[in-house]
Amino acid sequence: MNERVPVLEKALSILEIIEEDNNPLTINQLAKLSGTPLSSLYRIMNTLTETGFVSKDPVTRTYSLGLKLLYLGNRVKHQLPLVKIVKPFLEELTEKTGETSNLVVEERGEAVYVERVDSLNPLRITHMIGKRAPLHATGVGKCLLAWKSTQEIVRIIDKVGMPKLTSNTITNLNNLLKELQRVRERKYALDLEECEAGICCVSAPIFLGEEVIAAISISGPSVRLTEEKIEEYIPLVCKVAQEISSMLKGEDIKKKEVLVR
Repeated sequence: MNERVPVLEKALSILEIIEEDNNPLTINQLAKLSGTPLSSLYRIMNTLTETGFVSKDPVTRTYSLGLKLLYLGNRVKHQLPLVKIVKPFLEELTEKTGETSNLVVEERGEAVYVERVDSLNPLRITHMIGKRAPLHATGVGKCLLAWKSTQEIVRIIDKVGMPKLTSNTITNLNNLLKELQRVRERKYALDLEECEAGICCVSAPIFLGEEVIAAISISGPSVRLTEEKIEEYIPLVCKVAQEISSMLKGEDIKKKEVLVR
């Protein structure tokens, strides 16, 4: 029996609205965006504020995400065995390339960043842990899609769409399927300013058996990740991804044991 709690669903959807907007929101803005009556919304926001999930600015009377979510997010990250396994490899990638390295998994048709090691360069790319990104427009996303069946790929795209984010974004399903075929053949994927202008990525899949369970990448500004540098880093990223996959195979563990505590 799939019982749901409407008020809890509403509270969670409000947290997602605040997260997606990236700016503190007033109660009236939240009411409009969530379609919630003010009388109900006041009670929900008071509860979220008192429990630390939301922070209220007493001067502007706007709401933003609270520190409780930061605490829980860090707890989740440290409870993922995959993060513990992959972190040293990310450190190696960043040390050798000078660029930010990332570990990403797929959830509900989106790429989710679960760990990173930042570049030490003043000009660097930093993806927040927990950040979600589209699968069709990122190197890691393409890796996460490429080994799924065509039917599953179409199902995901039908659900989340293929929004145009830059002039380089793939927005046609047939073109995406051709790109994913190339990813399968090469065992790596590139993001050449397809998700954000001025940012390039080199990505490779992590396998558990025959299944891709995650992807790693290096991300950097296009002024540094030139065509020559990308060609130089592709073998390194692929080698590290293969080493991680071999380690997981040697551990003889299942997907659910890697992605949950």
